[in-house]
Amino acid sequence: PALTGRGFAALGIAGPGDQLLEGRAPGVTEVVLDADTARAAHLAPGASLTLTAPGGTANYRVSGLAAAQQAGPTAWFADATADRLSGHPGRIDAIAVQPREGVTAAALAAQVRQAVGGDAKTFTGDDRGAVEYPALGGARTLLMALGGSFGGYATMTAIFVVMSTVALATGQRAREFALLRAIGATPRQIRRTIAAEAVLVAPLAAALGILPGLALARWWFGQLVERGAIPAAVRLDVGPLPMLAAVLACTLAALTAGFLAARRPSR
Repeated sequence: PALTGRGFAALGIAGPGDQLLEGRAPGVTEVVLDADTARAAHLAPGASLTLTAPGGTANYRVSGLAAAQQAGPTAWFADATADRLSGHPGRIDAIAVQPREGVTAAALAAQVRQAVGGDAKTFTGDDRGAVEYPALGGARTLLMALGGSFGGYATMTAIFVVMSTVALATGQRAREFALLRAIGATPRQIRRTIAAEAVLVAPLAAALGILPGLALARWWFGQLVERGAIPAAVRLDVGPLPMLAAVLACTLAALTAGFLAARRPSR
């Protein structure tokens, strides 16, 4: 499996839960694995494994186990080894700065910016994810591409089904509309009748589809995580905007279909 490699000095920056559970710090030819990865690979302290990194492939001995990581499988090397394996020895990508007690994250970020000038960027809170977990960048691109393509197809299919259903139902009532016209109903009244029905029925029908849609989204997202397409640290958040957009799209599709199908019988 793919592992995120880190220097052992990075262990603990995520908080008290991010710590060594078993064994000791790694030596030059040793590595610490997160407990979940070691358990899945049936490895324990003292076992050997082969790892490939930008700096080369070598055999390592497992010296200890650390707490499971939200970012997924992680390996900690001795700092000198991690520097050599990074592919750009002597260069630092990121520095984690911990605040003293009583110092807020915003105040610490301001102090860091003042200390380093404009040569570095500071990240706090959730924004640290892009720096701490490089795989999140690729996951974001993948989810945007999948969501855009799947969402586009789903939207077109839903609109086509809604418009076809409303058009068929309106066409089947042509005799009813003809009778209404015969007793004095105006074309505008008939169109308003169809519009009122669409406004009453379409939002309700769209709302009924929200719960199955949420269940499908969570299942689909879980499958992506299970198959390693996106890191386990990525969380599925569903806000009200997609639901509102779905209801609005169905309502507009039903209204459009109703007006188009009512043109002939209303005349």
